[in-house]
Order: sequence, then structure tokens, then C-alpha cells
Amino acid sequence: MAQMATSRAQALAEEFESVVQEFDSFTRTLSQAEWHMRAVNSPIWQLGEDEKRPIAPIAYHTAEVIATHTAMLRDAADGKPLPVPGGRWDIDGVAQWNAAEAEKNANVTQEQVHDLLMTNAATALDVIRGLTDEQLDHQLTDADRDAVGPFNPELYTAGQIIEQCLVGHIRVHLTSFQATVGR
Repeated sequence: MAQMATSRAQALAEEFESVVQEFDSFTRTLSQAEWHMRAVNSPIWQLGEDEKRPIAPIAYHTAEVIATHTAMLRDAADGKPLPVPGGRWDIDGVAQWNAAEAEKNANVTQEQVHDLLMTNAATALDVIRGLTDEQLDHQLTDADRDAVGPFNPELYTAGQIIEQCLVGHIRVHLTSFQATVGR
């Protein structure tokens, strides 16, 4: 029998689901010209150089990274070390990875992004809804916090992975897209 979500887990699931729907709705309204525009930095978060990637591969990246953040959440909630690709994120390494991924996914379609977003969001929602308050409050280790480097310096608990990584990452890219197209 499936575990019922705690009120905190349910509220976090609803917040995540809302930002996913907002992101999906917005990206599906973009014209092909907008879809291929070079994005600007988000007005709510900046780290490193100005954005150089077009919207299309960033949208794919946003949907794809939900799986990474979900794995981080699952492991943090269970008291395991965070599964950070490469062992530690730093600005230059992530910028190089983002550039390679943008080149690889330059011609991704809105439908491909939608499909990946819905698949990864459904998995994330299942994980979020299954968390207890104790799991949400599980403290990250200093090693885990160091692994995420400058990207989430205020990340202390598994619950904050939902707020800062799952919700926050989508919101950062959504606001970048909105600023890029002026709506």
C-alpha cells in the first residue's frame, strides 16, 4: 500500500507540480524563432558568465536535470551521499557540461522537452509524496554541501533539495525564458 504524503511533502509536491506546469505551458507557447533565441540570464539568479545557450537546449536540460535532482533527493532523504555527477560541481565544469549538452541538444523539439519533463516530473512527484517529515529534515553532510559547490550554498536538508534544486532550477530557467522573449 502506498504511503500517504505528509502535509509538508504534499505542499512541496504541489509547489513542484505547479512550477512544472508553468514551465511546460510557457515553453509550449514559444514560436520556433523564440525557441531558438539565445537566452538571457535569469533576473532571479546569476552565477558565472552570461547565458550563451539557446532556449531549446536549456529547456531540455531543465527537464533532464530533474532526474539528477530526484536522485539527490532520494539519497539525501535516506542518509546516503549525494550522487553528484563528477563528484563536485564547480562553475567552470558545469559551464563546459552545459555547453556540450547544448550542442548535443540544439535541435530538440518542444514535444521532446514536454515528454521528458512529464516523465521526470512524475518520478520526482512519486518520490516527494513518499517522504516523511523526518526524511525531509534529514541534514546533508558537509561533504554533500561541498559537492554542490556554489550552486546551492544554503542547501542543508533533503527538503531544501526540493525547494532549491527541483523547484528553484526550473524557476531560474523559466524566468530566463520569460526575460528573453519579453513576456
